[in-house]
Amino acid sequence: MGIRDIILIFVCIFQTPVVGYSQGFIPEYNLKRDSLISNKVNLLVEYQFIEHGIKYIPENDDCFNYQTLYLFWIADGIYYKQKFTECKTYPVMELRNYDFLNMVSENFDEIKNAKLLPARSNKIVEIVTSHDNEWVFKFQTKGENFEKVISDFKLNTSMIEENEPNINFETNQNSILKQLIDLVAKETD
Repeated sequence: MGIRDIILIFVCIFQTPVVGYSQGFIPEYNLKRDSLISNKVNLLVEYQFIEHGIKYIPENDDCFNYQTLYLFWIADGIYYKQKFTECKTYPVMELRNYDFLNMVSENFDEIKNAKLLPARSNKIVEIVTSHDNEWVFKFQTKGENFEKVISDFKLNTSMIEENEPNINFETNQNSILKQLIDLVAKETD
């Protein structure tokens, strides 16, 4: 076991990947985000999917990408996105499909107030998890900003136990937060 392996094990065990904390590892991302904020774009959405668990690291790989971050924004009526990883900063792309940013723009307050209901059954009051996968969004307009963390467990758990359905599954699946995730999935790889 080499020093690289020891460092990677250390990072996997002790890093807590939340948007505000982990984004500091990609300076280009921070510079671009700060530039967009200072230029007062009409709408800025920061996005990251946090996947907990074990990742395969090829031995011959020069760069290990732990996180992928996206910026989506509207400036002067034009829709953009840019992808960032530890390994590469991708070029800015003009969006041809406006569904994601239009949905955010038109439903800003509803998204801000939306909450997923806990995963539960008629017998089990609520299941609490740690380290479930999360979609993390930060939304910013010229006058307001907020963060939304969406739990994969709450959103996609249909059965609590055998023969014990999650009574909140359908409600969560019909949430505007589910629509948000479906639309951002079309814009990311």
